[in-house]
Amino acid sequence: APAPAPAPAPAADPLPVRVPKAAPPPRPKPKPRRPLATTSAPAAFADGDKVEARFGGGEDYFPATITGSKPLGGGKYSYALKYDDGATETGVAAAFIRRVGGTAAQAVPAKP
Repeated sequence: APAPAPAPAPAADPLPVRVPKAAPPPRPKPKPRRPLATTSAPAAFADGDKVEARFGGGEDYFPATITGSKPLGGGKYSYALKYDDGATETGVAAAFIRRVGGTAAQAVPAKP
């Protein structure tokens, strides 16, 4: 059987030509970010408040306790609730919550 032909020697590549990279364009300055919420409008409900709320946005109100609040901006808040039957719900708008006794949500006026 004939011997396999020897592999050809790799051709010497000429040195690659280095082209200097152009400087990247300057980045625009970041825009100042607005805070998510202002502290001028307090939450209508505080942690531990006993309230009645419309579970799942339904028609009926059920007794519950406020367990947390989250500012949404513009003086609006969403609330976390624990219902007296053990169910919990988060992201509830103040429109679905009332104080025990049927009073709708009223923001507490800011102290001077």
